[in-house]
Amino acid sequence: MSIEDLCPPERPDLRILESVDSTNAEALRWASAGAPDGACVLADQQVAGRGRAGRCWHSPPGRNVYLSMVMRPDVGATLSLVPLFGAVATREAVSRSLPSGPVPKIKWPNDVLIADRKVAGVLAEVAQTRCVVLGIGINVNMEPCEFPEGLRRPAASLCMFSRVLLERREVLARLLDSLDAWRPRLARQPEQLVEALERDCISLGRRVRVSPVRGQPWIGRAIRIAADGVLEVEDARGRPVRIEAGDVDPLDE
Repeated sequence: MSIEDLCPPERPDLRILESVDSTNAEALRWASAGAPDGACVLADQQVAGRGRAGRCWHSPPGRNVYLSMVMRPDVGATLSLVPLFGAVATREAVSRSLPSGPVPKIKWPNDVLIADRKVAGVLAEVAQTRCVVLGIGINVNMEPCEFPEGLRRPAASLCMFSRVLLERREVLARLLDSLDAWRPRLARQPEQLVEALERDCISLGRRVRVSPVRGQPWIGRAIRIAADGVLEVEDARGRPVRIEAGDVDPLDE
């Protein structure tokens, strides 16, 4: 299947590329040139795909879904909710692609996991004032041996759980449908996004290791997600601490 066959032809404002440095980088360039709200970049391969905190996202051709969306949220929208919106929509699309088997969950802020293994990730980057590019990568048909050695245990793909190859076109269509359905709620019903995240978040109620962007890791208990999407973690003294960035990894009890 060619990359052009992956997306419905009636989708407006869509750039379809065989190969790109990263879909987020292309979407950022397009946003700077005036791309409209909802414009998307889709690629079959990324040669410099990236994840959160500057990490590399392994992006071979013919296997997965790599999509970035230009978002110009309404003035009332809380921009910190954008990556969480991406996680909620992606989890929903993954769940619809695997109607049986383990239930997909979200690891705050925006990783989608199945059986504690990462199958999808989200990266939000600011393009300009009140413009955000939301990048989503879903591992669809990767075999275990195709992941780089250092990623083989934490990473997984949908076909590893379905035990059959999936149609990338169908996974993409479900993702676009979920994004379109959830996007209006950023400004109008943000509490529904937070509720959905709390419902499907594996971090809440568990002991977690917090690795902040600056400072030493520490252990606490994740207690809630605030209205602006920030995770609150109770420290050793029982005080709630707002975690706005960094890694939060659940620990075995």
